[in-house]
Amino acid sequence: MVNNETLGLCHVLNSHCFFFQEVANKLAKLAVRACARLGGYLTGDLETPNNSVTQEILNRLLTPYLARQLSLDKPEEVSQARI
Repeated sequence: MVNNETLGLCHVLNSHCFFFQEVANKLAKLAVRACARLGGYLTGDLETPNNSVTQEILNRLLTPYLARQLSLDKPEEVSQARI
């Protein structure tokens, strides 16, 4: 039999884990956007100068396909892409 304290603790831990997962997801999206801006992949309000050195590094680190996905400005798709 589980007492109420244990159930309360489980709820707090689940909420805590959910919060950290939310923060991790937000940081991952911001990291993808930062890479896109560093490489000069984006257009419009987020446009930065083309940086061929950074693009070459990202091609090697991420694969050329994933590096090209940075220009879409959809971080959730880049982080879930399958190669």
